[in-house]
Amino acid sequence: MTIIVHNFQHLELMPTSLKNKFLWSANKSIFLIIHSLFDNVVAKEILNVPLIEDVLVDGLVWSAENNGTYNVRSGYRLWRNSPIHRTSYKVAGKWEELWNIMAPLRVKHLLWRICRGCLPSRVSLRKHFVQCPMECPVCEDNEEEDWHVFFGCNTIIQCWRVAGLLSIIEPHLHHFNDVKSLILDVCSKEDRKEAGRFAMTIEVIWKNRNNIVWNNDREGFSRMGLQAFFNWQEWFTAQDNQNRSSNAHTPVNWSPPGEWWVKCNVDAGFNKTYRSTNRGWCFRDAMGRFIMAGISWDIGNLSPLEAEALALKEAVQHAVTLNMNCVIFESDSQLVSKGAPPPVWSPPIEGKLKCNVDVGFNKVLSSTIEGGV
Repeated sequence: MTIIVHNFQHLELMPTSLKNKFLWSANKSIFLIIHSLFDNVVAKEILNVPLIEDVLVDGLVWSAENNGTYNVRSGYRLWRNSPIHRTSYKVAGKWEELWNIMAPLRVKHLLWRICRGCLPSRVSLRKHFVQCPMECPVCEDNEEEDWHVFFGCNTIIQCWRVAGLLSIIEPHLHHFNDVKSLILDVCSKEDRKEAGRFAMTIEVIWKNRNNIVWNNDREGFSRMGLQAFFNWQEWFTAQDNQNRSSNAHTPVNWSPPGEWWVKCNVDAGFNKTYRSTNRGWCFRDAMGRFIMAGISWDIGNLSPLEAEALALKEAVQHAVTLNMNCVIFESDSQLVSKGAPPPVWSPPIEGKLKCNVDVGFNKVLSSTIEGGV
């Protein structure tokens, strides 16, 4: 092994005569040379390194892994635990509280981006030399910076009120004037469910802003508040049902359609607490692979027949939009199944409606449902 120290040229530290020795100090001249090159502490550590007879060639060893091989995961873990990272790179804030709120992961990630200053508001884009207007696309009165987007714009306050969260965020609005501090304070002090609804409303507001900018599509703020409320409610219900299903281990039987066919399961439900009618549909192919799904809801309680019929109608409309043929629509409503006209449908069997989807079929179904099945 050779090294270069200061102005010394290549220095042989382990000559051939020492290859069978096990200590540096076995040769007095090497012992003196090392002490002349390094201070006593370093020289002592060098001299304590054993010279193993079987290892004559040096190699790189990664001490963070048992096998000595480097990988990115262990490198990142080592960097995270290093004193440099803990002191120089760690951002202050109760980040654990943010990640523990009851909201979808994409919504938590949006909050994290906002708190880290990564949101592409127009003021932020201008700071990064992006040529764009400065005014808020929602109210068109003030400059669009993060605080204004979510809490400062007067037109957004109505959204928070309809979502039922204005009374929750008002105390925080009086104590903070920056978005990061307010978001982290809500996540750490409010109930996890309320913080999740707060986060979902943030997402709806940001989506509405993007729809205005890119699609010139402006949503009513009352509807935005309701949408945020129902989005979180549907997500929470799905999580709760999933947890119950995993605990109950109830088998779910789904029979696939024939080859080249697609099956669409449709259903409707009611939320008595919030007086809403909810509908959903899901398309899968003969292998059971997911194609697409959709949901819709309306304020007010329809009759079960109306709700099931509307769910079927909306599913058929999506099938037509996707140019699907040979679709089996499966519903648990026998009344809806039997109410379809015979020329288009095959005889209903156990709530299944089998048809070749085309525009004419869609028109017939629409008129049938709208006329009252």
